[in-house]
Amino acid sequence: MQGPREQARVIRVARSPKAGASKKVKAAGTRWGEDVQEVEPSLIQRHVREALRVAQALAEDRPVDAGTALKATLMLSRDEGSKATGAFQRIRELVPLEDLPATPDPDATAMQEFLLWPPFAKHFEHALGLARDREKRRSVWGRDWIASILLTRDDPSLSELLSQPLADLRDAWFRWVASKDSPTSMDRYEQWWRDAGVPLPGDRGVRAG
Repeated sequence: MQGPREQARVIRVARSPKAGASKKVKAAGTRWGEDVQEVEPSLIQRHVREALRVAQALAEDRPVDAGTALKATLMLSRDEGSKATGAFQRIRELVPLEDLPATPDPDATAMQEFLLWPPFAKHFEHALGLARDREKRRSVWGRDWIASILLTRDDPSLSELLSQPLADLRDAWFRWVASKDSPTSMDRYEQWWRDAGVPLPGDRGVRAG
């Protein structure tokens, strides 16, 4: 679901005087001209930045929705094979799409501004907030990026891409994150799920979609 640009949010990855800083600035001279959130590159791990670039290349001048972000992640996981990060390998195991097209090759120097559809942007911005709050390893990891995709609601692009129920995939992702050493406490992850209106595994009275 890629909506009009005027309703989207812009993330600009750019170096600032304060390492790790993130602030709202007026996006004069950007491709879209909206207010943007400016983010230090170190706050987003390299493979997540690459997924953002591929997702924007797929979306072209439209906002990146959750389905496009997931598709870009699966493409990179496929291309990198055993060299992919654990999170990217795991999501490909859970979503084994075989008919993905060739991965676009965006210009890394040009693709530093990303137009995100608000339901997805909300959770990616939450992931940025978690990264800023950590005492160490202060960056958005692949597990955070994928959580922000899967927790997106009011965005049918995910369900259109998946062959399994989204609720089951969310459960599987939460369990996988809980089984790993994580830079973010599981209390924070549990709260993220609750704030998104998504039941925790084993605590699902009504499935959120």
